[in-house]
Amino acid sequence: MREHSSQVNDNCVVLSEAELECAGPVSRTTSRPPDVAERVTVRRRADLPGVEHWRVEASTRLWAVYHERYAFCVAHRSAGPQAWRYRRRVFEMNAHTSTMLIIPGEVHVTTQVPLSSFQVLMMDPAVVKRELAEETPTVHCDFSGGQTDQPIVARHFLSLCRAIEDAHADNFERRALLRQFLFAALRAEHDKPPQPIRTGCERAVMQVREMISSCIGENLTLELFEQVTNVSKYYLERSFQAKVGVPIHRYLKLVRLERAQELLRSGCSATETAHRTGFFDSAHMNRAFKAELGITPGAYARSPGALIDPVSGEPGRA
Repeated sequence: MREHSSQVNDNCVVLSEAELECAGPVSRTTSRPPDVAERVTVRRRADLPGVEHWRVEASTRLWAVYHERYAFCVAHRSAGPQAWRYRRRVFEMNAHTSTMLIIPGEVHVTTQVPLSSFQVLMMDPAVVKRELAEETPTVHCDFSGGQTDQPIVARHFLSLCRAIEDAHADNFERRALLRQFLFAALRAEHDKPPQPIRTGCERAVMQVREMISSCIGENLTLELFEQVTNVSKYYLERSFQAKVGVPIHRYLKLVRLERAQELLRSGCSATETAHRTGFFDSAHMNRAFKAELGITPGAYARSPGALIDPVSGEPGRA
């Protein structure tokens, strides 16, 4: 799932329904007033390169998203309990106080959703590393992922979101609020109990994910994963879905689409992009884009949202 669309105003993109379909189905059990529609707005500020703000209003979608970047989320309005699954754990969120912390290379899946509104910040790993570089050397500047329920983290998050949406806020203010939020979130991370050591099939699942990330352009098969991990492909499939939240084939497709969009944004041709991301050819990639994103690779590459480089904040090449 990536962010682009049809309506653009000052680096602000409103996603269409077709573009949202790949993010997950709309819940059939959550009621919605007939005059209230889901609306997702994506904003990028040129003076805050590598940071992307999502405002999601009136959503009943069961989101299932693979993340190439850090993702942080706080709900600011909810009509009932909401929960999400990440790394074999189910977290229950409280509006205004819970903050989702998702690290690159992970999938999160919404398991319970009311009619709710929330905000998301996507950050390139280089941004997080740069902003945390001034932290004391004794602090391990990495996020482990999960959820923190410390209200101060959510407050810093919402302050940063307001500054990104405020056209009158300056770069100094936005950068200061960005650092304040990241430091608060990092401190909350270190207050959590240590993560258990991965053993057994957890190592196999990790190996599969590392292979997919580093060998995305190659012909990856279950048999190859079985050979490398020395774990039965049937058991590996079940373990992977239980631990990651989506089947291996779905995870592979999500990663390939994410990398393809990144290459298209940088100016790569459809043919070169298909070759580098493991699709059979550009026609195969074209079908995957339309099925998952509701848009062709060419239309995506031409969309204004796609033509902003996520690191420099400058327009990319068409």
